[in-house]
Amino acid sequence: METKKNHGRLSSKVSWDSNIDQDLLARRFVSEISKSDGHITLKLTSEGVSSLIKGIQNLVEEGKIKRSIPAIDGLIPRKEVILRLGISPGTLYNWKKDGVLTPVKVGKKVFYRQEEVNAIEVR
Repeated sequence: METKKNHGRLSSKVSWDSNIDQDLLARRFVSEISKSDGHITLKLTSEGVSSLIKGIQNLVEEGKIKRSIPAIDGLIPRKEVILRLGISPGTLYNWKKDGVLTPVKVGKKVFYRQEEVNAIEVR
């Protein structure tokens, strides 16, 4: 992907190689690829989503990208819990009902205790 500066803003000019299509499809990360009007749409398989989440987690852990949602005093935002544990929002809801994880509301935002999330990651 090429990136160029345009009037103080960054814009991306996507270049795509058909070899990438074949590789992603062969690795079963992507089930469908469509291209139109300079946009590329990828439909990810569950394995592809899992791989993407793990890749993002690794980048955050290595400090190559920053978390977009800040932690508050040992609390982890709901979205980050879903990404870290590689679960769906439905699973998180079921765990809440079953008492596996207890949500903490701060204003309108939902967080989870760091210790509880760490205990699940260790399992």
